[in-house]
Amino acid sequence: MKLPHTEIGSGEPSLTFVHGFTQTRATWHTVVSLLKDHFRCVTLDAPHHGEAQSVDVDFDTASDLIAETASGSILVGYSMGGRMALSAAIRHSAPLRGLILVSTTAGIADDAERLERTRSDETLAQRIESIGTAAFLEEWTAQPMFAETTVDADDLKARLTNSPASLARSLRSCGAGAQSSLWDQLPSLQLPTLIITGARDVKYGELGRRLQDSISDSELVVIDNAGHAVHLDQPSQVADVIADFVSRRIVA
Repeated sequence: MKLPHTEIGSGEPSLTFVHGFTQTRATWHTVVSLLKDHFRCVTLDAPHHGEAQSVDVDFDTASDLIAETASGSILVGYSMGGRMALSAAIRHSAPLRGLILVSTTAGIADDAERLERTRSDETLAQRIESIGTAAFLEEWTAQPMFAETTVDADDLKARLTNSPASLARSLRSCGAGAQSSLWDQLPSLQLPTLIITGARDVKYGELGRRLQDSISDSELVVIDNAGHAVHLDQPSQVADVIADFVSRRIVA
């Protein structure tokens, strides 16, 4: 089963993009518009989001569906989508040509911390169910990690299509607390990997360096004047970094 997706542009290799929590495939539109003249770009809706809200699956199955949809391409994932992309690459590396991880992590290794995250995700899920999508998005995007990020009209319109129930299910089944840690499996990953973080995002900057240390065939790029949502803060720079990585590491 392939997830709902949109294809634009032409050229090889192809790139498949996975969005973060509360987003849809529309969040990648600016980056894709800058890459479509050189690459075939596929943007997909992750389970519980966009046109895939009815795809009610656990984290591992979500990763499997993403791997199937992205077969033969370079997989690009942001935040939640990055966790899913990394899992997809570990579980199904053969059909993929490369991996690009944006502001993400390999999960929570400590059992007690993961249990606490499960509890906080449940509290957040109940909050979404209580106040609805629009009010929750106001609270979500007001977090310090998104302090200088602007969500454009198309992205916001698409996010508002996510129902409170589907976002709550996403947290319960695909949140960081629901995911098994992948850190101990990273040394076995054999795909060319690019890790992108924002200079303002201290937490994920540290996680990005840890990912680079753990994945042998990887490189890290830190984007200036960007926070957690690097692809929204600096889409041109992100597109340039992706294009450079692909031309050096995949095409050649």
